[in-house]
Amino acid sequence: MKRAYLLLGIVLAAIGALGIILTFGYYYYSFPDIVSRGSFLGSLDSSGMMMFRGNGYMDPGLMQNMMTDLSKSDYESEGEMIFLTSIDNEGNIIEPKSGPGAINGRMMMMRPLSCASCHGIDAEGGYSFPDGKTKSADIRWKTLEKEFDEGSFKKAVKDGVDHDGGRLSYYMPRWDISDKDLDELLKYLKTF
Repeated sequence: MKRAYLLLGIVLAAIGALGIILTFGYYYYSFPDIVSRGSFLGSLDSSGMMMFRGNGYMDPGLMQNMMTDLSKSDYESEGEMIFLTSIDNEGNIIEPKSGPGAINGRMMMMRPLSCASCHGIDAEGGYSFPDGKTKSADIRWKTLEKEFDEGSFKKAVKDGVDHDGGRLSYYMPRWDISDKDLDELLKYLKTF
């Protein structure tokens, strides 16, 4: 009986590891990249830094933001709580509809993906994504209002549409966020 449980444990661990590898590959690679590079998980450069598609690097600051628990016991506003945690006042996780983290609104380290995960707690952005070309945007309202009005900003958050009607980067999730929560988030971004 013990042998059966041991075998079951090994099989379940293997299935779990395969699931993580496939999820990682799904988000960071397309099929042509796998074929042309001959590598599924990328490689390490001479400093031990993980290299991704296009020989881009995951910015260490971005990695730290994604792995840091940004929740706190008291928030100045609902908008701040949404920005830092993607959790509304009722305790519901605001989940992305598509893009990174779209599986149950969580990243590989099982934390909810939030605005601050990519744009930083100061909302200034500037972190490099794995493609080596894309950086997270400065989403302080004083910067955004140069190109967005409130309506076009909301369309960008919900639908991934830029101020000129183009598509935002894949790295920008398309959020399933209520109008009320989006209004609160916008109020918070105006405080920077």
